[in-house]
Amino acid sequence: MPVRKLTSEQRLSRAIDIMEALYAAGENGMTRNEICSRFDITGVSLDEILEIVSTPPGPGYANA
Repeated sequence: MPVRKLTSEQRLSRAIDIMEALYAAGENGMTRNEICSRFDITGVSLDEILEIVSTPPGPGYANA
């Protein structure tokens, strides 16, 4: 099965979904494999998604 490259919009949407799932999992958390399986993504896509949620906003963001 060919690997699908996620669009920017899909990555952002999945980032929000993953954050919600991690919050719901509470102290139990989720493994990398569980996240990839649940959201039907590859490890590379997960890395891209994590980059979105772990990168602070750029300069001037607070002034917007």
